[in-house]
Amino acid sequence: MKIQLIKISEGFSQYDYQQIKDNLQMIQEWYKYSNNQEEIMMQNEIGTQLQLFINIFNCSTQNKKNDSNFGFRKQLIIKQEYLTRLLNNT
Repeated sequence: MKIQLIKISEGFSQYDYQQIKDNLQMIQEWYKYSNNQEEIMMQNEIGTQLQLFINIFNCSTQNKKNDSNFGFRKQLIIKQEYLTRLLNNT
């Protein structure tokens, strides 16, 4: 079988090798995705919550001199607690 593969591969161009490599990489990514969907969904949820936390934190720190910012600080605390619980569950 190895000899047959060598004979077949002799006719391949660099483009053919790149196409095969790309296809194998796509198959590998799809395999990882299909076998780890739950983990990927959890990572996406954590990433989304982390980005929300960062946005709220940035808004809070930019306006921390302003006392009308109480709502943002409260949201920051709520999101921080949620993110902490989410990270502790993984």
